Amino acid sequence: MGLKDNRVYGLVDPMTGSELKVVTVKVGEAPSFPSDIECITHLDTMMMNCKWELGEKALLPWARTKSYLKYTTTIIDKMQEAETYKLEFDDSDVLLPCQSPCDSGSQGCCNFKLDLDDIILNPARTYRFEITSENLFGRVVMQKGNSKIIHITPSQKIKPLSPEIKSIRSPNQYDGSSLMVEVQPINYTQSAGEPVYQHKAEFRVQGTPDWQSTGSDSTDLVLELSKLLPFHFYEIRVRRRPAFGGFWSEPSEISLYQTLPVEPTLALAPKYTILSKSNSKSKIKFFWPPYYQRNAANTTISLRIDGNDCNLDESINRRLYNDVIEIEQTEKIVELDTFKCLEAIFTIVNEKGHLESPVLTINLERVNALAPSIEVTTGEIGDLTIGFENAEFGLGNKWNDASIYVCFR
Repeated sequence: MGLKDNRVYGLVDPMTGSELKVVTVKVGEAPSFPSDIECITHLDTMMMNCKWELGEKALLPWARTKSYLKYTTTIIDKMQEAETYKLEFDDSDVLLPCQSPCDSGSQGCCNFKLDLDDIILNPARTYRFEITSENLFGRVVMQKGNSKIIHITPSQKIKPLSPEIKSIRSPNQYDGSSLMVEVQPINYTQSAGEPVYQHKAEFRVQGTPDWQSTGSDSTDLVLELSKLLPFHFYEIRVRRRPAFGGFWSEPSEISLYQTLPVEPTLALAPKYTILSKSNSKSKIKFFWPPYYQRNAANTTISLRIDGNDCNLDESINRRLYNDVIEIEQTEKIVELDTFKCLEAIFTIVNEKGHLESPVLTINLERVNALAPSIEVTTGEIGDLTIGFENAEFGLGNKWNDASIYVCFR
């Protein structure tokens, strides 16, 4: 007839034109089948929270779907399993209405108060649900296959309380890349039917956003964190869940722990330039790339230089320099008494140990050119002219060859 929704229509006698009856027309459709039920057993509140989708379409206010749950309980064991999972309720089954329904918009919801018998494993107690949705235009019941019976076992849907970290330690006094995290044991139900729990640890370097985690298949109370950075602060937390399934708990409180420092493992690769040389004094510039493995307190660079006459068999050594360089430095200029040969040794030192770079041997007798100085002139069109300021190295001799290296930044 093409009637519009929620309008008042009158029936008129076509002969007399008089109104016979007034009718209010409401337009709508039956609800969709409720689906996707999920229940979580919360050990912190001893409540089981069940939610399901209504699948409701955009309906007018008078056609809104109401969804409700009825239930009964039974005990699961091997002898009763076939009976427990029968397809339909018997007439003798007493279906109780949900005692704590909750309104969650597009979802149906019901909360159940549990006791210890509900969450022990042996024997396991199961809830058997019938979920119905209805509105002004119809009524439907949730189905799984051909059955209107939904089985939920609280002990298989447990979300445990957050665990506690009992202790954090290094495996030994030399290991700076591993930590052992021990979880506080607990029996929530104070019964032999307490579930066995899996644990996982989550960790990150302090100040970074992303968490890493250990595997989730361990039922041990001690978890190992590996491949960590030495001498770094880590934020650590743990979670647990029942080993047979269920849900991960909320994380524990965060613990902060610093990994141990380790002895240096990265040697410097120093080089040198001879700035000047005379019969009495020599000035040498050492330089090296930045040292980044600063994984212990008070890490420093130690430099010692010995002078000798280049005769390895009967050489007379003299200590010319021995001092500490700040770890942030990348160069050092030293002025020494002139010897035929110099041996320089760089050592990285921290509270755990030290590591020496290979001996850097400098033969001053073979030096025939000293470090030059250059002059850079900028042209009017953006060009550069690079040349030597002089062509002598101090003893009146000319260079035989010279090169200029340019690095653009």
